[in-house]
Amino acid sequence: MKTSIRTERRKPFAVISDTEGRFRFWVARRSRDGEVMCVASFSMERRMPLVDAIDTLGYAKVERVTNVDKDLSYLSVRLKSSDLLERFIEDIPELMSQWVTTGDGIEEEKKSCQD
Repeated sequence: MKTSIRTERRKPFAVISDTEGRFRFWVARRSRDGEVMCVASFSMERRMPLVDAIDTLGYAKVERVTNVDKDLSYLSVRLKSSDLLERFIEDIPELMSQWVTTGDGIEEEKKSCQD
């Protein structure tokens, strides 16, 4: 069963999450130097295929991933131009549904919760 992903656009950030609200991904506005700061309510370290997928979008470059703990990560992304932020926000739900809320990502999360 595929989990649907929703996006809420609130200033100064967009919130992307599964329908249960278990996995959230916040995308802040682009900074003056072109960097987009993102916050995830899950470990990016444990979901490196998601980081790789973001990095291969063609218009985005992952600059830094910082894992705080199993429930919080920061991701710094540089977009090629300022008009690509909307496209980035539109692409993240598909990547999350592929790499976070289904398959290995969610099974790994379930196992860690049982430990």
